[in-house]
Amino acid sequence: MPRFKKYEWETQEEEKDVRRKNDRERKLIKYWRNKYNLDVTFEQLETFMKYKCEIKRVLPILDFVKTLEFVKEGEETEEIEETQIL
Repeated sequence: MPRFKKYEWETQEEEKDVRRKNDRERKLIKYWRNKYNLDVTFEQLETFMKYKCEIKRVLPILDFVKTLEFVKEGEETEEIEETQIL
């Protein structure tokens, strides 16, 4: 039984480019899974690569960042008086 072709390539170069791109994406996903224990999907990969430096910096303090609370807009907050050191 003949094998069904999933893709139709116009040229050999086009085939190489698409395979190279797919291979690179799979390697990046595997790298982030093994090195940092992060599951990145193909849909998230473009945005993830855009912010990869920031993600690497925040990973060590991620538990602390999760505990921070956001102040809702419109709520009045307490003024914190700073003590001056003389």
